Amino acid sequence: MICVTLGRGRHKRMIAEHNFLAEQGAELVELRLDYIGRAISLSRLIENRPCPVVLTARRRDDGGRWMKTEQERLMLLRSAIAAGVEYVDIEADIASQIPRYGNTKRIISFHDMSETPDNLEELHAAMADEDADIVKIATMANSFSDNLRMIKLVRNAKVPTIGICMGEIGVITRLLANRLGSPFTYATFSGCLLYTSPSPRDRG
Repeated sequence: MICVTLGRGRHKRMIAEHNFLAEQGAELVELRLDYIGRAISLSRLIENRPCPVVLTARRRDDGGRWMKTEQERLMLLRSAIAAGVEYVDIEADIASQIPRYGNTKRIISFHDMSETPDNLEELHAAMADEDADIVKIATMANSFSDNLRMIKLVRNAKVPTIGICMGEIGVITRLLANRLGSPFTYATFSGCLLYTSPSPRDRG
């Protein structure tokens, strides 16, 4: 399965494109709340959602555009869980501050925009222990061996795992994700199998 990432500056456009994607057969859409510059209305975005969603509010250090306070971000993620969305993406370092509630599944994530750490297995084990339904690790591939380590990690994982190497070198990890047993992989609205933030032409 492919999760299509939507990052738009206005609620109206994000809702319209979410509806369009569902009409085209999308089974899962990631709503990047960090792209919305004004006050975020969760109810407007999710009340009549046409297909399941992953709610994400990515920090700038993790490749996102969140400009408000961290407390506001944590409250937004908690509110999404309370509202019963299908998935919420929670960074590993704040997972203990976002309790499980209802049927919302927890994607515990880690992002490294510069490299693929040497301790992938240790990192994965710690993330799985954070009450994870899915572990997601996205790192920058600086060599083909980074891909091989990520592929091995996903293949051997006991917890459902999405392991993505970013950059041109890492394309193979995104193409093989479903074959390796990942619950889904990511594509931008343009259809490219990239996890990285939507390109400037896709932004609202």
